[in-house]
Formats: sequence, structure tokens, C-alpha cells
Amino acid sequence: MRSSHSSVRRHTSWVVVLLAAAIAVVSMALPVPAAPAAPRVQARPDSGPPGSAVQISGTGFGPSETVNIRFDSQTIATDTTNGTGGFTNNTRIPGDATPGEHLIGAQGETSGLSDFTTFTVTGGGGGGGDWPHLGFDLRHTSFTPFENILSPSNVSNMVVRWTGITGDRINSSPAVVDGIAYVGSFDKKLSAFDVAACEGNLTCEPIWTGLTGDLIFSSPTVENGVVYVGSDDDKLYAFPATCATPCMPIWTGQTNGDVRSSAVVKDGVVYVGSSAGELYAFPENCTGQCNPTWVADAGNGVRSVPTIVDGVIYIGSLDHKMYGFPENCSNPCQPLFTGLTGGTIQGSVSVVDGVAYVGSDDGFLYAFPAPCPNPTCEPLWLGRAGRDVRSSPAIHDGKVFVGSGDGLMYVFPTICENPCSPLWTGSSGSAKPIKSSPAVANGVVYIGSGKGRLLAFPEDCSNPCEALFSYLTGGAVRTSPAVADGRVYIGSIDFKMWVFGLPV
Repeated sequence: MRSSHSSVRRHTSWVVVLLAAAIAVVSMALPVPAAPAAPRVQARPDSGPPGSAVQISGTGFGPSETVNIRFDSQTIATDTTNGTGGFTNNTRIPGDATPGEHLIGAQGETSGLSDFTTFTVTGGGGGGGDWPHLGFDLRHTSFTPFENILSPSNVSNMVVRWTGITGDRINSSPAVVDGIAYVGSFDKKLSAFDVAACEGNLTCEPIWTGLTGDLIFSSPTVENGVVYVGSDDDKLYAFPATCATPCMPIWTGQTNGDVRSSAVVKDGVVYVGSSAGELYAFPENCTGQCNPTWVADAGNGVRSVPTIVDGVIYIGSLDHKMYGFPENCSNPCQPLFTGLTGGTIQGSVSVVDGVAYVGSDDGFLYAFPAPCPNPTCEPLWLGRAGRDVRSSPAIHDGKVFVGSGDGLMYVFPTICENPCSPLWTGSSGSAKPIKSSPAVANGVVYIGSGKGRLLAFPEDCSNPCEALFSYLTGGAVRTSPAVADGRVYIGSIDFKMWVFGLPV
């Protein structure tokens, strides 16, 4: 019996050993669960100018969770991952992003997983330094983040690089896109100058001109390969950006008055005002004779450039009012609100951080809430600017810059009490009115004067502020500067577009 028990125990032991070995073999044959993949974010392309389109994709996040996509500390988009934790989002780089390297990141709201990649904002001599229209952007800030060549330390060394010759006085502000500078004049023509070809010449002739039916006060706007400019023949013209003399328009839009306003383009629609007191919305893809999609009544003549922010179009009118119209509107378009001033509004409205700034011929700069909560809008504060303000405000870094009829440029804080006192003023050296609107780039504020000067002031200054640069052209400067790739462009009534830059 004992021998039998020993045999059973030996047999059981072998079974246990064999089972253990079998389990070990099976375990070795089974795949080892992989560790969860780390989250990864990519941006395509990985560089471009402010406002450029970018595709942001991510993997390795939690399934079906919300991810917040950030540019530096600013949330620019949100998305929802798929069942495997991936997402693809098409968005845009913020329009006020400064040149240099930035971080684009994503974080899951449920998992907390995050990753980031780099994006390089280009500009300032890097091929991205365009100035597409009066006011620079849709907010009409007149601030370019591209410029990194001219600065407060070297702007005093600027010289005249060349002058562009037109057939009559220039009351139109230049636009510069893809190496071509465009400007209108009283010779009824839109003129296009090749910037690179003009370098090294004291005077330069346009590479092409497009004829309109009357004087051009309007400033050109360049968008999607088309140049838009208004004329005193009651028409808006759309010329191809690449053309030959005589350049024929792609289409013309008929209005009921002189078009001294300048156009802006957004989401396939071209907006412009006219002296008939109307705001027009034309389809961008027109041909031949174009009819507006809708028309809005603005009471009296509109000379300002439409400003578009968060679905609202802001314009000023000669009837003393700032108007806010819905971007998506029908015919006839009714205003969302109006803000009353004490005089005509000839400049444009600038909108930043929920405030709309606009000057009036009553000598005040007005700061209205944007958008206004009520149909009748009351200003947050007023800043006295000596005499009539026909200049459009430029805004950057908590400061509002605007010219006045007393020959001074006034600088107000964006956050102010009522009445608002200026931080400092800069003199043009003459009592002649400043009708030019300032432009801000890389710490420098540029503005023209009625005496015919281009002036450059430091953005940060004390009172009274001395100009870093001053140059006397051959006639009054009523246009606004354009700053692009280390050059400053401005028109004069001496029939010339003046181009300044550092010496070679």
C-alpha cells in the first residue's frame, strides 16, 4: 500500500510539473499587452504667417473625449477624438501672433493627456510681410506683427529707396502683397509697382495700370489674387493682381454714389461703402457687372473701411453715427445698433478686446462697447484730441494712436476713465491737420502730416514725444503708411508713392 501511495504521489507531481510547463508555454505564446501609446500632436504646415491655415492632428488621447487645442496659452479650437483617441482639426493661427517660434498643444479634458509641437510664425523679410489693405486686418488695428527689420533703434537711418510715379495726386493709401505695391491716384488709375524691380532706381514706373471712370480716393485691397478699388464713378472695381496695361477689371460693382471707402473681403463676400450712405455686400466670385447681395442704409456718406469682428460689421457715417450691421444679412440690411458722436465720422472703426474706437469731427476719440448691448450705444469714454479727428485709430499693446486736425498725434490708453487723457502726444512740426492714419510695426508708429512729412515715433514714449524720423515729401500726405518687409510706403499729392527703408 505504501508503494502504491508513493506511485500516486509521483504521478501527481509529474502532472503538476507538466501542467506548469504547459501554462508557461501558452503564456509565452500569448502576446504581451502593449503599453498605451503616448499622445502625439502634429501641425501641418509647421510655419506660416499670422492668420494662416493649419491642420492639427493628434493620436494617443482618450477615446471619444474633448480636446482643447491651444496656441501658446490661447485656446484656438476644440475637437472630439474618435474611438481610438485620434483627431484632426483644421483651424488658423491667430492673426496677432508675433514672428518667431510658438507652441501648439492639445489636452484631453477627461484623460488629462497632452502633447505639443512647435510652429514658426514668419514675417519681416521672410516673405510673409504683406500689408493687404488700409487698416491691415479685419479689426482695422493698423498693426502688423510681421515687421522685424525696422525698429526704434534704426528707423532714424531710413532713406528714400525709390518713388513710384503716377499721373496725378495720391489720396489713396498703398497696399503691398507678394512683392507688388498697389496705389490709386487722381489720374483715374490703379497702378502696380514691382518692388524688387524698382529698387536701385530713384523713380519707378508701374508695371501695369488699370483705368477707372473717375478720381480714385479709395485705397486698394488685395485678396485671393484680386485687387479691389473704388472710384468716384460710383463703382467698385475688381482687377486681377497679375495683369498688363491696359488692365481690364474682372468685374465692377455699381453703387449709388462715389466709392471713397475701401473694400474688405471675408468668407467670399466683398464689403464697401459709398457716398450715397450705403454699405454694399458683393459676392467675391462675380464676373462682368456685379449686383450686391444686400445693401444697408447708413444714413449719409460712408468713407470708412468696414471693420468685421465676431459677425458684426462696423462702419462710420457722415451722419455722426457708428453703425453695427450683422455680417450675415439680407436685403435690406438693418443695423444691430448705432453709436452717436458729435460730428461726422470720416475715419474707420478699430475694434480690439470688446471695444470699438472711432474718431469724430467734434474733436473726440470715442470708445464704444463692441458689440453694443442695446440698439442705441453709449460710449464707455471720450478722449479729447484738440480738433477734428479724421484719422482712423491704430491699436497695439494697450494704446490707441490717432491723428488730429491740430497737427498732433494723440496716444490714449485702451482702458481709461471718462474723460480720457492722452498718455502722450507727438507733433508733426506744423499746425496743418493730420488726416493720415497711423501704422504700428515693431515698436514704431508711422504717420503722415498735412505739411507733407512722413514721421516715425517710438511706440513707447513720454510727453512730449520727439520723432525718431521725419522726411519732407513734395506735397501734403493725406494717405496712411503701409509697412512691409523693412519698407514704409506712403502716397503724397506730389504724384508720387514714396518708399523708405534702411540704406543698402
